Amino acid sequence: MRLNPNPNPTLTLTLTLTLTLTLAGGEGLSISYGDIPEAALKEGVSVGERGAGRGLRLLLRTYVHNQLVVMWDNVIMHTVAVDLG
Repeated sequence: MRLNPNPNPTLTLTLTLTLTLTLAGGEGLSISYGDIPEAALKEGVSVGERGAGRGLRLLLRTYVHNQLVVMWDNVIMHTVAVDLG
């Protein structure tokens, strides 16, 4: 049996963030879809805003970057500026 990949995949994500200005903080968030390296799964290791693995990665880079980045196989496929104001 052969499976054909969906040519038009859909990802629906609802994300709610509450920010506290007293916390020292990161620079965004990431969604990684695919195999994650074993080292990134160890306790105490943070994948962070750059994601991990060679699969699909969606990076929302905040702070000074203000951009959405789409990566595949460790290659940046697309970058777009976002207005976070």
